[in-house]
Amino acid sequence: MKIPTPVIHNNLAIGKITRLYNALKVPGYDQRLLKVYLLRLLFGFFAEGAGFIPRGSWGAYLAKSRPDGADLGERIGQLFEFINLSDHILSGDNLSNSRPTQKTPDAAALRPFRHLNWALFSDILPLADFDATTRNKLLDCRQINWNGLSPTIMGSLFQGSVEKTHRHAMGAHYASEANILKLIKPLFLDGLWAEFELVKTNEAALKKFHHKISHLKFLDPACVRGLFLIIAYRETRLLELENIKFSATVDQKMGPIAPLLKVSTRHFYGLELEKSPELIAQMGLWLMESQMSFRVAETFGLDLTISPVLKISTIRRANALTIDWVDVVPKSELSYILGNPPFLGSKAQTKEQRQPIAQLAVDNQGTPFNQGGILDYVAGWFFRSAQMTRDTRIPAAFVSTSSIVQGERVAALWRPLMEQFPLRTP
Repeated sequence: MKIPTPVIHNNLAIGKITRLYNALKVPGYDQRLLKVYLLRLLFGFFAEGAGFIPRGSWGAYLAKSRPDGADLGERIGQLFEFINLSDHILSGDNLSNSRPTQKTPDAAALRPFRHLNWALFSDILPLADFDATTRNKLLDCRQINWNGLSPTIMGSLFQGSVEKTHRHAMGAHYASEANILKLIKPLFLDGLWAEFELVKTNEAALKKFHHKISHLKFLDPACVRGLFLIIAYRETRLLELENIKFSATVDQKMGPIAPLLKVSTRHFYGLELEKSPELIAQMGLWLMESQMSFRVAETFGLDLTISPVLKISTIRRANALTIDWVDVVPKSELSYILGNPPFLGSKAQTKEQRQPIAQLAVDNQGTPFNQGGILDYVAGWFFRSAQMTRDTRIPAAFVSTSSIVQGERVAALWRPLMEQFPLRTP
């Protein structure tokens, strides 16, 4: 029997975080940098919930600021710098030697925190201005059950904070978790669960199936905040967990659990054009890995300590229509292509956006089909995925607009696709 997907939606948490973000939106602070600043603050709370840093340490450090919040911005800035520069958990003796340029506010309070070789903390950000009200909104976030939040909350949270004009210019749009499941279930998930049902009582077949799912590799070439990858990873881990449970039933001599956890975030690849969504995607995968490890520990009644991979190098910042996807993941290793490419009508596209579409929409003789630039921006991802799957059987599925099957755009998209590539439908 398939175990249910955990669906955790916490409007209270979204409300608290949104109020904090809005309170920090002061004139003069670049809004894109502010998103990175907020991500750092949220990471600390999530890291506490995941046990990556000692429970309560992040909130305690923030709470040691003055009640009027006057020193909180500087205190947070020093914490961010400490996390970026320290090379291990520092003691009081070498703490001062590692920070020759600034006075450390509280050496004892900084000891629990760790160096993170991660782009989230690599840049120096302007100090945010806090007062008593904004300080209270930040400290109020300590009341959230961070370990109980689904990492998909990051996508929905930041979706509302992106300026409408910028979102429209990029063709960005939000897919709900329910709609993501509608795509990934027929793409791969339903088939894998059906296969599992056939092998779950056979020890040798279970091991072979486990090997198969642990080697699957996914590419989202328009990953934005990584929701498709995060949910695909979660669902594959849930399937792995069920596989391990049945293996324990079939083979009573099964050894330690940790070595059996083979589905890795390293097999989930993404392309994103901008920095803050890239960081959100990396953070979401890390958080989901932490939560799934906790789920395994709870299932088997174990005290399971697993350090998730913080540096998710499989999420790259690049233009998906100009980069060769083979440079991201080799064809021979890729299992599935999926995602939610940007929707942008022909009239709304810039010259830079039109150019790769014009180069892709040609037949085998190089005859252009995108006359007058009529194709929606999303068409580019269809051509690139067709190039990636040429001479392979890599399944691909995208959320798209109805423009690809209506009017004059049909011939401009599907004729060159069918002439250049041996496409097959399920």
